[in-house]
Amino acid sequence: MRQFIIISLILFFSLTLIQSESFSRSTAKQMVKIDKEVKRINRLTFEKLKISTQLNEPVSFPPAFGLSIEIYRNKRDNKIRKVVYEEWYPFAEGAGYAVIEYFNIKGELILLLFNHFDELEVLGEKDFGRVYFARKEVIKKDSKKVSIDFEHPKKPKRVIKGFLPKKYDKTTLALYNRLSKELNDEISSIRNYIKKGPTKYTTKEMLNESKKIVLPVYQKALSKIKKNQFSGSYTFRMPKKENNTIINDNNVILRSKPTTKSKKLNYLNVGGYIYILSVGKEESIGKWGKHHWYKIRYSHLETDKEIIGWVFGAFLEPVEEKIK
Repeated sequence: MRQFIIISLILFFSLTLIQSESFSRSTAKQMVKIDKEVKRINRLTFEKLKISTQLNEPVSFPPAFGLSIEIYRNKRDNKIRKVVYEEWYPFAEGAGYAVIEYFNIKGELILLLFNHFDELEVLGEKDFGRVYFARKEVIKKDSKKVSIDFEHPKKPKRVIKGFLPKKYDKTTLALYNRLSKELNDEISSIRNYIKKGPTKYTTKEMLNESKKIVLPVYQKALSKIKKNQFSGSYTFRMPKKENNTIINDNNVILRSKPTTKSKKLNYLNVGGYIYILSVGKEESIGKWGKHHWYKIRYSHLETDKEIIGWVFGAFLEPVEEKIK
């Protein structure tokens, strides 16, 4: 009887391990497939719809705030394949929100890159990540939410791994439906805010007030999509000297020289803004394939210092190029 139990346990754990490895291999294959699809998407010829707004009055409330949505539609089949969303706060250094979304031909989200940083007096929160989707479900989350105490820099940071913004934590909708849902959420929030009639502004109320600026942007985006107001010809290419771009993965090593054997200077994460100083040699490295090395300048938000080093091109997001 004892031998039977031991054999049963061994078989159970063996089957569990096989299923786990099978799932991991399946997920890895899906991720490779998505990475290839994203490369193909960036080589397409697009027409673009851009909506942006900015409040510049320093004496106004809330403080200066900007928002931009760029929607890229494949010229050949009129399918939306890429969306770039940005928020920024010109008078709050280091505060902003950037999202890049890639969609398959069915309109389903397949890859999400996001980076969010808020600096509220002495406490900051930063979340960033690279998230893969398949059939409207998350299959891989390489993401984090980090709480930073600026007043006590030596205090350990609070880190939540596998973090995902709320609007993505359930089944992902097609772009148009998601924008419609967000629009309704914004309207609801503003109605509640007006109804409450606050006598003083808290952080939460400031965020609600800022939605008065966000709301018209969503309305414009939906209206222009309905009216088919796309224009121009665009594609994406790897960055060149003096271009700005972002890091597209986590734990990317910034090196002292353009070689994998050189000194590690720092680790960069998704959404980190960088400036290209020069383009170096081309090299093929394992699963990342053939890319150039790039000498970059990166501003470290927590220390407010600039770091210069080399990054392999596979970890840089392509930049937009207008086709004449």
